[in-house]
Amino acid sequence: KKTKNPCPASFVALAAADALEVDGPGADVLIVDPPRKGLDPDVLDALRQDDDRYASIRRICYVSCGFDALERDLDALLDDKNHQSWALTHAEGHVFFPGSDHLETLAIFDRVGGPKGAPTTTQGRKKKNKGTTTTNYQQQQQQQQQQQKRRRPRRPQTA
Repeated sequence: KKTKNPCPASFVALAAADALEVDGPGADVLIVDPPRKGLDPDVLDALRQDDDRYASIRRICYVSCGFDALERDLDALLDDKNHQSWALTHAEGHVFFPGSDHLETLAIFDRVGGPKGAPTTTQGRKKKNKGTTTTNYQQQQQQQQQQQKRRRPRRPQTA
């Protein structure tokens, strides 16, 4: 019996700049995992420019295996002189290869400004919740967890 794939996926081999051209317009989140040399210069320039094609991208999840390249790309993304500005909102390191000195870094960037009145990180994208700042993503995660708790069947109580 054939079952439907609940999460269909496909693979297309493209250069990073071409992939951004195909998948970037209309995307909310961009996940990048560049080689040790860092982001392709064309991709980095596209993310920094006031380009309507990529205005919908509000968050970048950057996975890095090369800390020097991450540092260079971070400096470029955080530089807001005549460019779109991004804010580093979260970063963490992971050791995937115990016994080695290799560290993978996950960095989350949120857009600080947007072209033509697009909502920004500080304009309605965060909501105060009991003294803490909660992003839309975190709110969605909390709602999903609450829904899952409600769906769990309860065990009958035995006397």
